[in-house]
Amino acid sequence: MVVVGAGPAGAFAAYELARAGVESLLIDRQRFPRPKVCGGCLNARTLALLAAAGLGELPASLGGEPLDHFELWTGGRTVRLPMPRGIAVSRAAFDEALVREAIAAGAEFLPGTRAVLGAAGSKTRRVRLPQAKCQVVARLVIAADGLGGSFLPGDSGHRSRAVSESRIGAGAVFDDIHSRHSRHGTYRPGVIHMAVGRSGYVGVVRVEGGRLSVAAALDRRALGDGRTLVGAITELLAEAGLPGLPKPGTCASQWQGTAALSRRSPQVAFDRVFLIGDAAGYVEPFTGEGISWALEAAREVSPLVARAALASLAPNTERQWDGSLELGWRRRYRKRIARRQRWCRSVSWALRRQMLVSSAVRLLGGAPSLAAPLMAHLNAMPGERTP
Repeated sequence: MVVVGAGPAGAFAAYELARAGVESLLIDRQRFPRPKVCGGCLNARTLALLAAAGLGELPASLGGEPLDHFELWTGGRTVRLPMPRGIAVSRAAFDEALVREAIAAGAEFLPGTRAVLGAAGSKTRRVRLPQAKCQVVARLVIAADGLGGSFLPGDSGHRSRAVSESRIGAGAVFDDIHSRHSRHGTYRPGVIHMAVGRSGYVGVVRVEGGRLSVAAALDRRALGDGRTLVGAITELLAEAGLPGLPKPGTCASQWQGTAALSRRSPQVAFDRVFLIGDAAGYVEPFTGEGISWALEAAREVSPLVARAALASLAPNTERQWDGSLELGWRRRYRKRIARRQRWCRSVSWALRRQMLVSSAVRLLGGAPSLAAPLMAHLNAMPGERTP
């Protein structure tokens, strides 16, 4: 089994496959640890998925900051809402830790290596490694190489495509220790601070070591007229009523941008290839849903492909591959992941309408309990029925 992409989806899939007794090779084009554009919020659903896999103590062991509140800021107004318990930890630390767990469970890891999908055979699928000038032959392949991944060839017709008017992502982590204990410090531990403005939104949260993680979803026009990422995000924070970013010298990671955030994939399974995580499609997240989708997809696909991989090793196994496994994954993905993404798509639509956001802040300021159903849905435990 080959898993391409060692973010949360790929690393967790490799971990689950190894625990099921399936030999797997995890490949990533980058070396770890590496920064990633993400707020780093692990919501209650994500923590439940980790706990069910025996990794419940992992986020706290990395020094993650417990989360229990969400603040929405717009036009100088704010509302503070309680949320189910979560943890904030940088993606550099979290992703590296998941890879370590996958290796400890028995997976092989090949970092700093670009992989490209090769030809399909009657019983195998090839994965080319251009830098090494070789290829790997696998029974099945899991593609988890993210938003702008190059694993699927551009002419294959299987790569995800950006949705019209999709926003782009940007983020960085700051060593902003001093303001954590400042009497006037706005960015407090335990709180997701979200600023909504005309050109997008920015999430700011404390992660391990008191550092400040900043992640934004911006309209492309926000970078017009020579604006930089930092300038656009600073302007958006000020418009919402939040203070600006820490001094440039405190930036612990380089600013990074992303491809278009909202994307859809033509199909999440084809010819012995199974897409999970951002590679399977993405919607602008709200309070850590992106990582929960990634882990849940990995948890759901792993037993499907593990059974098929182990069955193919049995003696006298000559059954013709009929595509039923791919069909099963497409159905399961729609039921488990795509269904939940529809909620975030609705939230994303609302966040683009500032008058609606302002009205919601005023309403929730007087009756914060009205937000409880949404918060409960976004943090619903795996297996719970949701609308």
